[in-house]
Amino acid sequence: MTEKILKDLERELSLGLGALEKRFLGLRVGRARPELLENLPIDVYGGKQNLGKVSSISAPQAQLLVVEVWDPSIKNSVEKVLRKASYSPNIEGNRFSVPIPTPTEERRNELVRISFQYAEEVKIGFRNQRRSVLDGIEKRKKEENISEDLVRKFRHDVDRTVNSYVEKVDILAKKQELVVKNI
Repeated sequence: MTEKILKDLERELSLGLGALEKRFLGLRVGRARPELLENLPIDVYGGKQNLGKVSSISAPQAQLLVVEVWDPSIKNSVEKVLRKASYSPNIEGNRFSVPIPTPTEERRNELVRISFQYAEEVKIGFRNQRRSVLDGIEKRKKEENISEDLVRKFRHDVDRTVNSYVEKVDILAKKQELVVKNI
């Protein structure tokens, strides 16, 4: 019983950590990365698609992204989305060259602050998951007459698991801070 709950908890925490890594990739830190544009929603074919699904995105230089649209009929929609996202694309046929400017010192400090804010949101989510799991075991303890020793060991295991993931989040946030500061 407790092993399954711990595995489920660890899977959820791992997903949260992966989501944080993706959020960090989406931050504009001055380096051209296709992830900056891949998830921009674009109105095409009567619905919404991500830009990465209707074009190829590459980073041929450290400060430049190139978006090559597969269908010329959506070129205007792509341009509109890029401009709305505060990019200034140069258009050459079905190809968009998107320069990525180096952030100012003020912008770097803001990106660090945002990174730590993202990390704190994930840690709060982890603590909420811990509380939920521990509340569930308390409820089961009363219903199923589980021993106090087993509950104490389970609490210790849950705390150890959550704390290890909180440490991983802190490490990831510090790495992100170094990336942003060394642009």
